[in-house]
Amino acid sequence: MEIRVVKTESEYQAALTKIEALMDLDPEAGTPEGDLLELLTALVQDYESKRFQVEPPDAIEAIEFRMEQQGLAPRDLVPYLGSRSKVSEVLSRKRPLTLSMIKALHHGLGIPARVLVEHSDPIGAEEVEWDRFPVKEMATRGWISLEVDAVAADIQRALRAFIAPLGHSFLEDVLLRRVRHIRSARPMDEYALIAWCARVVGRALEDSPRVQYEPGTVNLQFMQQVAQLSTHEDAPRVAREFLRDHGIALVIERHLPRTY
Repeated sequence: MEIRVVKTESEYQAALTKIEALMDLDPEAGTPEGDLLELLTALVQDYESKRFQVEPPDAIEAIEFRMEQQGLAPRDLVPYLGSRSKVSEVLSRKRPLTLSMIKALHHGLGIPARVLVEHSDPIGAEEVEWDRFPVKEMATRGWISLEVDAVAADIQRALRAFIAPLGHSFLEDVLLRRVRHIRSARPMDEYALIAWCARVVGRALEDSPRVQYEPGTVNLQFMQQVAQLSTHEDAPRVAREFLRDHGIALVIERHLPRTY
């Protein structure tokens, strides 16, 4: 029998038939028949792992499984989800998980984060104080579009649409970060700074450079080259094109009040 990787259903069935015949012989390990049985079994397992992939459980199924494993009642999830009402709504699939819930369940109960994310709110609505954004200034500058009589729900939808294109990593790394390095002793408007950062990143994505940035490009020699461009009559434009040619987007955006 020619031995090769199992790639088709017919090859899979043929291998199973041969395995059944070898098992009837009950060969000893180390014999030609035993080695063939071991090899065919490995080939079949490899095919099955690719052909019949088992879907991972969804977030709620994973939580319920861990509750059953550890003998937990819904009230035992309050420290992870916040309140009994939230526990009830999450388990009944009426409320998505927030980032803080995901982190608590992952670290507290050991549930894989990738499973929990499937039932998450990508914007982390409960962790964002939407009314703290400088909405009027953002609308005045044309960053978001709002009607004069817009209500809170309309404002939140507009802000979500403004931030959503930046993806989860922006929210994880910028929007929900608690520790910031701020040089000014004056009180910073955190949400105004977030809005400005989102605007800059959004503009950079809209007009992305032609080439991919290579890590390590920016060094002393590179910065000296940039400085030398100041001798050009149209220096800002030349510098911007020079940076774009190296995968760097230059965005000029006036700061918002109280961002310093």
